Amino acid sequence: MDNENSQLWKSVEQDKLKYKIFMFISLAAWTIAIGVLVYIGYLFYLDYQYLLARFSVGTANKIDLYEAKKDISTIVLAISIIFACLSTLVVIMRQRSASLHEIQVRLAMVEQHISEKE
Repeated sequence: MDNENSQLWKSVEQDKLKYKIFMFISLAAWTIAIGVLVYIGYLFYLDYQYLLARFSVGTANKIDLYEAKKDISTIVLAISIIFACLSTLVVIMRQRSASLHEIQVRLAMVEQHISEKE
């Protein structure tokens, strides 16, 4: 019986480790994705500033400024969508974690009840 329990606990610990590694990789990937989007947005902003300087002296068209603003707003939209998705996932994970905690409490109560009967 102890051998079965130790195998079970080893399996649970391995699953926990896999989950932690997956979460770390996922966090790193999202951080890189957001960082790259911010960098691209910054490059678009620099382009917009350059075009604005050219427009102020009359060497650029107003349509170029609108295109540069559109690029910046696209990047801001992409970052906003990523944050919305991530925050939704965090809420779902927290709800799942809370329900798992409730299950653990109930199992502990059942275990305590069984041990009191013996």
